[in-house]
Amino acid sequence: MEEGIDLDLGVLPFKPMEVKVLKCSFISGINVKKAPYLLEALQPMHVVLPEDLRPHFSHLNHTYSLSYFSENETLVIPKLKKQGSELSIAVDLASQLLCCAKSPLGKDGKEFVRLKGELSMERGKYQLVIGNDRAPSSSQSRPVVCWGRIDPEALVAALGNTGIKATVEQSQPSSSSSTTTKSMIHISEPSEASIEVSTEKTLISAADEDFALRISESICTLLKCI
Repeated sequence: MEEGIDLDLGVLPFKPMEVKVLKCSFISGINVKKAPYLLEALQPMHVVLPEDLRPHFSHLNHTYSLSYFSENETLVIPKLKKQGSELSIAVDLASQLLCCAKSPLGKDGKEFVRLKGELSMERGKYQLVIGNDRAPSSSQSRPVVCWGRIDPEALVAALGNTGIKATVEQSQPSSSSSTTTKSMIHISEPSEASIEVSTEKTLISAADEDFALRISESICTLLKCI
């Protein structure tokens, strides 16, 4: 060190520094005056607020209902009316809609469609946009919902088209007190399995999961699926 330079002052920048926080003054929450603007953007159906915030919200014009809670008091939330919600579908995603199929179960003529995307919300409105992963093609997409009735003889024929040998057992009542009949289909080749067919369900019993899936695909060819 040169003469006239304080040694402690010269090495001070290289010494460890210790800092102690004495006071932290920053806003850790949203301002009450800005809360209505947030709720307007979110567009909720019902909002629950502390009782001491009643003067800030009771005079506002809003589309949602309000409830106020107090400490050590039970609050009953009103039952909300079920309302339909609109969903906007992006154009590039709407073009990937799979074939629609009308359900015979309802009298209102509802239609079911299968679509894969990501759900988002912007300015209180729901949007369905295409995801990061590429949507599978219709040929690779397995049906997730099927309905209809299965004719046992038609199922045996469908299984035969895929190389599965099956025979139908004569239909019999499901139980002594039931008028519902069921049919048993026994599969002998290429592996043993059985299928129970009734008006309520179709049950596949097989030791091999892949073989059961193969049988399921044959059953789906006789049903309406999406």
